[in-house]
Amino acid sequence: MATVSAVIAVMTPGLVDHDGDAYDPGAFDGTGQVLISQWGHSAMTAAMPVGVGSIQEVGDQAVLDGVIWLGMQAGRDLYEVLRRRGADQEWSYGYRVTKSRPPDPALLRAGARQVIQQLEAFEASPVWRGAGIGTHTVAVAGPTSGAVGQAGGADLDPATRAELAAIGERLRGRRDAQEALAAAAVRLIRHQAERRRAASR
Repeated sequence: MATVSAVIAVMTPGLVDHDGDAYDPGAFDGTGQVLISQWGHSAMTAAMPVGVGSIQEVGDQAVLDGVIWLGMQAGRDLYEVLRRRGADQEWSYGYRVTKSRPPDPALLRAGARQVIQQLEAFEASPVWRGAGIGTHTVAVAGPTSGAVGQAGGADLDPATRAELAAIGERLRGRRDAQEALAAAAVRLIRHQAERRRAASR
């Protein structure tokens, strides 16, 4: 099993995406577990999902934290693509709007057709080009194998790598704990990525 963290939407006030959507804060609050597609929303048609995750708003970003099932060939293929493409990989998600409002004049001038106040997301997917602006992979890791990669190509520090390897060992034979431990691994690699970004400013 691998873990992934990705920005699937940027919700900066005044920003309008390529589909003409803008967001109010809290738009993703009603979202539960989502399926992860191998590519291009394939799990929304006939393909099986290759993982699961959850979406939370972090500042002005909607962030997917999930696990990829490496027991499936499709999951292994996705992990390899994400590992190699790093932060260049764009993302999208499947959803239905449950509440929206008309855009104000400034958003209309920016091309908005609606402001999403509440939505229900049910799927997330890597894509060639997403409707969202600024979507990207934050981090991806294969803790059960000890292989760790970070979006952007830089390796994690030895202490974080060792901790992820320990999490991988604990995952073996512990199906009931897999999702909780995978979420801990995602938090670790996201924390490390944030530290690197802060240090580079």
